[in-house]
Amino acid sequence: MSWCEDNRVHYIMGLARNRKLRKIIGEAMWEATQEWEKTGKPARVFREFSYQAKKTKKGGWDRERRVVAKAEHIDGKENPRFVVSSLTSEEWASQSLYEKLYCARGDMENRIKEQFSLFADRVSAETMRANQMRLYLSVMAYVLVSGLRRIGLKATELAQAQVFHHPHEVAEDWRANPGYGSQGLDLDGFQLSLSGLVPAGLDQPALLRKTSKGAPLFKT
Repeated sequence: MSWCEDNRVHYIMGLARNRKLRKIIGEAMWEATQEWEKTGKPARVFREFSYQAKKTKKGGWDRERRVVAKAEHIDGKENPRFVVSSLTSEEWASQSLYEKLYCARGDMENRIKEQFSLFADRVSAETMRANQMRLYLSVMAYVLVSGLRRIGLKATELAQAQVFHHPHEVAEDWRANPGYGSQGLDLDGFQLSLSGLVPAGLDQPALLRKTSKGAPLFKT
């Protein structure tokens, strides 16, 4: 962080929780808990404050820095999170800083995970060229899925859907309907229509599911 500040590079980083930080957001945590008890739904309250990690032999901070805290109560338990940033409150309000800027990092990681679901995690072919071709096909599949979400599913609940594997249900369905992909799959989401066009050797076809729980939107 000091290097970033000395070189005028802005940053936002996750900050490990500790007893002092938990004490600082005690009131906000209580508010979130009260809201959860009333509604039964996840509740979050945001706070920001100046904080300086205590100097030790292993490290510490040489100055106070802006910390944004998310005091959240979810599934009957506390879920506090903290980030430290060089961005000011005038540039980014606390909630927007966390939800729109910091969480975007996690969303990028989800996009990388989708590549694994689109068979990019297997490079077990005998030759480098064959593995390269497999990755090409995975990237092409991802571009198609991305276009589907961005254009075809715009303004729908599936616009933010994620690709994932569900091998057990797929395997069971294939045994019941060999050669027909995942016709009878009963999941919270729908399968990309690839398995009906390719040999059954490409097992575990990708599925597209909503990121939040709810009633199935499509069944194929």
